[in-house]
Amino acid sequence: MVIYHDQHTCITTHECITATLHFFGQLPYHTPIHGVYGRDIKDLFAESYPQHEPELITPSLSTSKSKKRKQRQNRKNMNNNKNAQGWADTDVNSFREEEFDFQKHLDKFNKAEIFAEIQDSDKTSKEDLLVTHNRLPQRNLLPTENVLDAPVKPPSPPPSSIRAPAISTALKTATSGTPCPLLSVTELIRIQRKCTAVSPRFEDLAIENSARGAAVLAMRLLRHSHLSSSIVILAGNTRIGAIGLATARLLIDRGYPATICIVCHDRQALCPDVAREEELLHNFGIPVVYDPSRIQGAYDLVMDAILGSENKLMDNIAEFHAWTKAISWANQQPKPIMSIDFPSGVDADTGHPQHAQYFIHPQWTVCLGAPKLGCKSTRTTGALYLVDIGIPRKMWEQAGIDMSNIFWEAETLVNLTYDAT
Repeated sequence: MVIYHDQHTCITTHECITATLHFFGQLPYHTPIHGVYGRDIKDLFAESYPQHEPELITPSLSTSKSKKRKQRQNRKNMNNNKNAQGWADTDVNSFREEEFDFQKHLDKFNKAEIFAEIQDSDKTSKEDLLVTHNRLPQRNLLPTENVLDAPVKPPSPPPSSIRAPAISTALKTATSGTPCPLLSVTELIRIQRKCTAVSPRFEDLAIENSARGAAVLAMRLLRHSHLSSSIVILAGNTRIGAIGLATARLLIDRGYPATICIVCHDRQALCPDVAREEELLHNFGIPVVYDPSRIQGAYDLVMDAILGSENKLMDNIAEFHAWTKAISWANQQPKPIMSIDFPSGVDADTGHPQHAQYFIHPQWTVCLGAPKLGCKSTRTTGALYLVDIGIPRKMWEQAGIDMSNIFWEAETLVNLTYDAT
């Protein structure tokens, strides 16, 4: 019998024993009713008696799945927390042993060789590259210069009675007047890499030929400049430094006293070429120092073999302090300086200093293989010489460079002059 019904609740009695409550959207709920009085819903009255425990309702399938999903997520979070805190129980020495040595791997990276390899694989001519169109030549700015300068008015023509000084990058041989081409650092490295691909021994031969030419120039300067025979060689932890050490070995073999200083921050981390030359010097009983401040005795010529054209001051942060210290020491000496390949601290492609303070001011520069684009004037390089390092003529021809008339007969050292016309 239904005793009450509306849009929310429906009450049914069963012989005055129990009542079933129907709530829409929920399961039926059973409750005992005792002593129902009245004939109308208004007169309905139920005495309250202790009830039995309600019947357990089994959750629906969707509720069970949601609960299991939450349990799995909680277990996963607990496992992640345990794994995240696992580092506290491990031995830190294992991490120290496996720590990645950034500087060691940076030392192995030679940007000049990588760029040369990229350009070697690129067959597009320079004239067709978009980067070459409407682009002004770049240079390294000094700390006192602004990136964006004020518009510069075109200079007025000089008076007819005064001739403006001409600064030319054209070079020619001093004896025959033959024009000598200038190469970028990347172009020369690419040619040398091709030579090494043909003969793996070319690199060692190039170092020895370069050292022989530099030694010949040093001996000429010591003989004809009213200087004594003593010389100081500053050799960096670079390929040019290895050439400087080989030059010192040849000079000592010719009877010229030489003080050798290897410029490096760690003598146990020398590059392979420098380490090989250092071992030869030790085997011959030739002393070597590793700090310019330890150089003693009289000397009349300083040889700069620190960076050359292939290395820049900021290429190796670990060596920066040692390089700048040696450059400052050389500039403070009252003796002339001879640079191998290119003055240290000067960009070989632009001729501009890489740093406002740390760059060499040489009286002589001996270029290796070919003069660089940075050979602007004697203010940059001093008197200029060129050494034949043994690049075959066929390699020059394949690169489209005419070097056939630069070296005559058995000459390996040629004097170059700047053509101001």
